[in-house]
Parts: sequence; C-alpha cells; structure tokens
Amino acid sequence: MTSEDLISAFSWLGAIFQDFIHPEGPDRNGTRERIENAVRKAETGNPWFTRKNILFSLDSWADELTREKLEKWLKPYRLENHLQNSPVKIGVVMAGNIPMVGFHDFMCVLASGNIFLGKLSHKDDTLLPEIAQIMTDKYPVFQSRIFFFDDHLTGQEAIIATGSQNTSRYFEYYFGKYPHIIRKDRKSIAILTGEESPDELEALGKDVFTYFGMGCRNISKVFVPEGYNMAVLGDALSRFKKVLDHTRYRNNYEYQRSVFMVAGIPFSDNGCILFTESGQLSSPVGVLQYEYYNHPKVLAGKLESLQENIQCIVSREKAPFRWCLPGQSQHPALNDYADGMDTMEFLLSIKVK
Repeated sequence: MTSEDLISAFSWLGAIFQDFIHPEGPDRNGTRERIENAVRKAETGNPWFTRKNILFSLDSWADELTREKLEKWLKPYRLENHLQNSPVKIGVVMAGNIPMVGFHDFMCVLASGNIFLGKLSHKDDTLLPEIAQIMTDKYPVFQSRIFFFDDHLTGQEAIIATGSQNTSRYFEYYFGKYPHIIRKDRKSIAILTGEESPDELEALGKDVFTYFGMGCRNISKVFVPEGYNMAVLGDALSRFKKVLDHTRYRNNYEYQRSVFMVAGIPFSDNGCILFTESGQLSSPVGVLQYEYYNHPKVLAGKLESLQENIQCIVSREKAPFRWCLPGQSQHPALNDYADGMDTMEFLLSIKVK
C-alpha cells in the first residue's frame, strides 16, 4: 500500500458522498442505493440522526475528501517511510453523539498503514460499516485492514477511545497498558465582542443548532462583554425555530424551561432556545449558557486555564487556541484533530514489542 493508494481511495469516497448528496446527477459508482439504505436504517435506529444531519455530515466530509486536501494533509507525515512497516492493530472505541463521529479516527488508522478494529456505539452503528464495505468493494486491499466488533474489542495493540468523563476512567483502567489516546468530554464556546454583524450571529446559530447541539464542536456557552444585550443574540438565533419540529429537541427545550421556572433560575427564552447566565461550560439540549467578561486579556487567561475542557473556540477575532470563524465549528479540516492531539503522529509513533 502506498500513499497514492490511500489518497485515491479516500478521494473516491469523497466523490461517492458528493454523488449521494446531489442525486440529480448520475449514480456514477452504483452506490447510491446502498448509502440510502444505511441512512434510513440510521434514522430509524437513532431519532436524533435526522436525514438533514446525516447529509450535513456526509457533505462536510465530501468537502474534505478531495485529492488536493488529502495530499496537503498527509504530506508532512512522510508516509512512504512508514507504510512498509508491519501494521499495528488499533482498537477504536467510538462515541455515538453525532452521525459518523468516529470517521476521522477510521481514516487516520488506515492512512497510517495500520489495522482498524472498531467498536461502534449502538447509537451510530450503521453508516460507517456500510461506507467501509463500499470502500473495500472498490479497494480490496482494505479487506484485511478493517474489522468491526459488536461487543468487546479483542486483539488490539493500541487504543483510541472517546467518551465522557466517567467512561474515560473505565478506558484508563482497561486500556491504560496499551499505547493510547483517551478523550474525555469537551465543550466548545463562542466569544462575542458586540460588533458582530447579523450574518455573523446567524452563522453562529449553525454552530449552536447543528446536530441539535449534541456534538463536542457545538457551542454550549457564549462569553459576552459586560453590558451586552442578550436580546440581540436571541433574535438572531430565533431564525432557527424549525428545530422545534423535532419532537425530542422540543421536549428537552420545554423540560428545561420547566426546571428553570420551578427552581427559580433566571433565564430568557427566544422561542427555540433558553439563555441562562452560568459559570459552567456545558449546556443541556435546548439551553445556551452565557457569561460576561470585562476585558479580552482577562478572558484569554481564563480560557487558557480551561483549555483541557474546550474543544474549539468560535469568534470573529482570533482566539488563543483551536479557533474558527462563526459558522465553521462543524467543518473541521483534516488536520483539526480532536482535543488538539495529532492522531496521525500518535499512530505513526507506536512501537509494539
């Protein structure tokens, strides 16, 4: 296997996604029906996985899986120096909060020339296996490199595991003896200056509401300058009221409003999301926390101290780390690694006795 083989396979997969997202064109590779069946099964299996959100995920990956972007991503790793080495069996324990959340780890394991042993979440166990099968049908070289497990992983020589604060302790206990990346739950935040345009605030709404706010790159909290009028943000985000068409989101939103009212917690309501002032980073579905700051430098220092809990920062001005513009949090580039840890570098450095 060469780097050219990898780039050809993944760029072909990107074209497959494009064909599916744009069904008005020809089904050039004859895979549309297979992906359609997987999408429908995923929708049925997990009510949070709406067709719109699944297509958004596929579209985001299609944008990244181009020959140009793949070559740029892989070039610094000098893969030809590694691909002739004996492959390492990499166990990957995946989360299931958003569609195909483990796809980047899947790519990295294969791109590093290693063997993928995947433990899928029961919440997201349909899309990736079908996509992997489609790819191996076209490129049989991957048949001996991709394996999925319904129960416990076996045979792994290194581990990548993603979960919550609680499951990370479990992962450390069971997998700590292997070379590993163990990711804990992180949240993403936005910084407003008060100078954002209506378009920028509306773009921020995409960072808040995509996947119903359930991804680690969704904005769960905004920092706003002292004196900021929260009604301005509330009005901008009210344009996403269609989110209430989803029964589970609406139930969460109404439940949290009842909790605030009973507990006497101050909040405001723009008709599709609740705003409450809080020092916490995380927000339940249907809620957006906010906190005032009095000086950008003081805020920057605070965020540096919270860096281990933050996935990315959305702002119109450059932030201290893992920064992106409004509307871009759910469009990470291939080298935007979760938790800021270079997964490819880890995979290429593993030495098994």
